[in-house]
Amino acid sequence: MAVFVRSLPFPREGTFMRFRVSHETVPEWRGEDVLVFYRREADSLSFWALQEACPHAGVSLIESDIEDFGRAEGLGPCLACPAHMYVFDAQSGQCITQPRARDARTYPVSHERGDDGMVRVYLGREPHAKAATTRATVDQKRANEIQLSLVEIGLNRRYGTSEVL
Repeated sequence: MAVFVRSLPFPREGTFMRFRVSHETVPEWRGEDVLVFYRREADSLSFWALQEACPHAGVSLIESDIEDFGRAEGLGPCLACPAHMYVFDAQSGQCITQPRARDARTYPVSHERGDDGMVRVYLGREPHAKAATTRATVDQKRANEIQLSLVEIGLNRRYGTSEVL
């Protein structure tokens, strides 16, 4: 059974948006804190939901940079933990930069668009079951490229861009 977690205006196209679900923000939610990322492409909305705490360090992933670097490898959007830059596939929860690290738990998320133009978002109460065969095949070189790209985005966002002489 899913829990209604938020009503959103139909977002602008292209930008990843996010919000946190916790017992404080949604009293009916009794599970762990979860992050919901979403993005509009044309008239379509895509949603991803995963545990808020990094499985490696326990640091909140709310400030994570998220980008679509892994589509060619069959990944969902990739996000980097702000503490140690472990990169997770938002769709599967897989940690692609540290193969021995625990994967993030992901949650089923659904939505419906009302006649009022608002999007109602629902989150499943239990995380997806992990299947042993769900791991994407991303070689370490490509995982490192994704990680470095996310580091660069994070540094530029925090400190601005600079020319290297």
